[in-house]
Amino acid sequence: MDDAVWAFEGVKLLGQLLAAGLVGWIGVRWALALYKAEKIWERQFEAYSGVVKALTEMHRVLGEWEDQEIRRLNPPREQIHELQESYRSAERDLDAARGIALLLLPQSVVDLLRDTQVKLYRAQHNAPSFMESIDERYNVIDAARTRLIEIAKEQLKLQAADFG
Repeated sequence: MDDAVWAFEGVKLLGQLLAAGLVGWIGVRWALALYKAEKIWERQFEAYSGVVKALTEMHRVLGEWEDQEIRRLNPPREQIHELQESYRSAERDLDAARGIALLLLPQSVVDLLRDTQVKLYRAQHNAPSFMESIDERYNVIDAARTRLIEIAKEQLKLQAADFG
């Protein structure tokens, strides 16, 4: 009977070790999956933020140019150059963000960015006047930014209450 007790205790101990190992394995897999999901969410948030930042900078520069046109200001060359460079830099950032979007964001965002870039190009090159070009690009950026924020909030499950 002594051998039977030892065998029973050995089987019981082995069962406990297997159960503990299984629980540990499941716990580690769950934690790793949660970590990966959080990292992907963070990268998606950064991608959306980069696009919104680029669009906002382009919007700001267009507002400056519109103000200069309306008020018939002749800004110094340095300011003109600075605004042009800011706009070009934001365009480059938007183009780079489109590449990142291909990896991380839904196809609807990739399509929105492509359409936005096409519309911005057309507005810049086909408008009859500089002022109309500014107005058209301003509207294109407004619409794209609004739609992008809607998609981001939906995908990332963001609500105003999440930020206090």
